[in-house]
Order: sequence, then structure tokens, then C-alpha cells
Amino acid sequence: MRQRGHKYQIDGESDGEHPICDPDIEISSSRHGIGVKKKRSSEPQKKTRKQAIQWVIRTMQRSRGRELPGTFIPMLIDHLFWDQSEPWETLVQEQINTVARACKRFVFDVLRHVAVQEIESRIQTLTALPQLERNHRAALDELKHTVEDTQRHPITYNHYFSDILQKRQ
Repeated sequence: MRQRGHKYQIDGESDGEHPICDPDIEISSSRHGIGVKKKRSSEPQKKTRKQAIQWVIRTMQRSRGRELPGTFIPMLIDHLFWDQSEPWETLVQEQINTVARACKRFVFDVLRHVAVQEIESRIQTLTALPQLERNHRAALDELKHTVEDTQRHPITYNHYFSDILQKRQ
């Protein structure tokens, strides 16, 4: 999320390496198991501070309403948030797939270690793989619900937000 969770990278935003996940892996779930293929996610588009200000101005112009001079409609924040957070779904789906692959690998390694070969394949086919796939689908369903939440109006519970906003104005 820190590296590629924003659509636009503005001026001096950090873009360091993240050691935990491999962003080039895409995993698909099918009836026969979880497949893996390489995928390249898009990087944030670079914008200078001036370009970012122009982006906000264009968004303000598109969403102009009956606000008083010197103010903006609250929907402006919504539109900017929705645009800037566009990559979130893809990133989370990649992470879910990476975790699903790691879980499958771990469970199959454990089975290979503790079970005899004839029983190992039965447990994999009849129990482990169906449960892993159910869990994978449940995680993707939860992502779908979360994405629906991000389409609503953003809200903050940070009590310092108003103070910081007033100081910057």
C-alpha cells in the first residue's frame, strides 16, 4: 500500500521497497487448485506539486456546485479520495492471493511430512484443497465488501484532523 497504494505519486512521496510481498505474482483459484502466474502491477503516476494542484483544480471545476466563494463542496474530498485510492483493490487482491498460495504450500508441506503418500493425496483432494479454496473465496468476498465501503463517502475518526486542517487554511 505504501509503494503502490496511490494512483499519483506527488513530488517527494516515498517510494521505497517493501520486503513482505511479491507484487509480480497473481494467483487464480480454480476447481483444480490455486494457480500462479507473474503479473506486473502499475506503478503510481508521477506528478509534480504543480500538476497535483492542477488535478485538484480540474476536479473542483468538474464538481462545482453552489458553494460560496473561497469554499469547496465536501464531495471534492470524496472524488479526490476515490481517484487516489483506485489501486487499493488490485493491491489487496494480490496480497490475498499471495497469502492463499503460502497457506496452500504450508498445508501441503505439512501433509507431505506427516502423512503417507496414499493418504496425503486424499486429504489434499478431499479436505485441504476445498477448505483452502473456501477460505480464499471468503477473503475475496470480504475484499468485495470492503471495496463497496470505499465507494461511500470517506470519513476520519482522527480527532486532530480538524485542528490540522484549520492550521493549514
